[in-house]
Amino acid sequence: MVAHSKANFIYRGAGWLWCLVLLLAPWLYGGTRAWTVDYLNALGGGAIGLWVLGLLIEKRWPRIPGMLIVLVLALLGLGWSLAVNPHLLYRADFFTFVEVPQRFALFPSGVDAATAIRKMLQISVLLGGLLAVVDLSSLGSFRRQVWVSMALTGASIALFGLAQKALQSPILLWDPAQFDSSHFAGYRYHANAGAYLNIVWPLLAGLAVVSFRREDQSLRRTAWVSGTAAAFFATFANVSKAAFVVAGLLFAAVVVWAWNRLNRDREQEMAAFTRRLILGIACVLGALLLVMAWDRWEAGGLQSAHSRWGSYLISWQMVRDSGAFGTGPGTWALCFPFYTGDLVGRTAGIWRFAHQDYLQTLVEWGWVGTSLWAGLVVGGLIVGFRRILPRKARITGEDRALLFVACLAVCGVFLHALVDFPLQIASIQLYTVTCLGLAWGSSHWPKRIRRASSPNKLDARRVESGS
Repeated sequence: MVAHSKANFIYRGAGWLWCLVLLLAPWLYGGTRAWTVDYLNALGGGAIGLWVLGLLIEKRWPRIPGMLIVLVLALLGLGWSLAVNPHLLYRADFFTFVEVPQRFALFPSGVDAATAIRKMLQISVLLGGLLAVVDLSSLGSFRRQVWVSMALTGASIALFGLAQKALQSPILLWDPAQFDSSHFAGYRYHANAGAYLNIVWPLLAGLAVVSFRREDQSLRRTAWVSGTAAAFFATFANVSKAAFVVAGLLFAAVVVWAWNRLNRDREQEMAAFTRRLILGIACVLGALLLVMAWDRWEAGGLQSAHSRWGSYLISWQMVRDSGAFGTGPGTWALCFPFYTGDLVGRTAGIWRFAHQDYLQTLVEWGWVGTSLWAGLVVGGLIVGFRRILPRKARITGEDRALLFVACLAVCGVFLHALVDFPLQIASIQLYTVTCLGLAWGSSHWPKRIRRASSPNKLDARRVESGS
């Protein structure tokens, strides 16, 4: 009994520590600095360690789909092979690559060990965290706490960023001399902040919709609705066009989902009022979005697309040379300058990312690694959305709401990745992995217990059938 109690404490402690990582990541400059990534790796690794220790004490295997285990092991094997088995070494002092002998000639090799190893440490924590979330999500308490943790953190970031915009002040986080309109909360680049907000505001909206079905949650309802509004409008306080478009698409999806969900509400009068409220808000916000979209595109035009298009052309050339296994995790920025050539004028400055995550993944992981990543993401979304379907739904209404907004948040990130680099940012990676973990884990969530029909309903059915 003592051992079981200890295992349960350690196992649940892993979930709390992972929630702490989710809370800290956006506030630590979004995980965009090297030292913040190191801290997040350490905390995430600690959560994974507690999870494994809890499993060992309980003497059981984790509840993880076999396909996901295969994909994670394949990605770790390929990534570490590229990292520790390089055939080139980057010399920053001479701005060149130097050939080095491969340790294992028959295994995939990358172009720089130091860069790839550092990146693989981060990826290993992310994939380990994914497996932990999948297994931990079998606990209803963990599902609730991770949902609330991401939502509350997102609301705090949104409110802080809006305060910065209103006061035109960095409020301690940034040097006032370097603070400008592209900063938002702890994010230096507005598009990254927008991508993060497009993850959290659907999560907040899900909690708000769930609270409308419970009469005893008026205070929580007010808090979740206010948080949703703050995070949603914070998306438009940025100057990121991509985040703006993604937010509009997500908004349409959330409105349709909320309408259908509340349409099945047992309290018909309350449901009708709420649906009218949603319709009114949707109409007002829809008109506002159209006006803001016109103003934003009129002001910004397509100027930023010029240099990015040059980056895309160069990245495509790099894809053709990177082979089946790629150049190695995190090495795109090292290889990019050697391909600029005639396009150097369109790609002036230092480029750390391709501003198109799919092309960057193809360069660094090749078509083999990219296929594995695609299987991990698409597989999770298929599992999650299948559990939401009415015929497949054997879970509670709250869990269905969590699944929908989690899968929707992942879709939003990958839409944004078509024109930017949200998947290269540690905080966004952590939130995306957590949402994917919930989707994968839903395959073994406990089935809901159907309530037995009351005697009155049984009598009514007998009367209708003539028995």
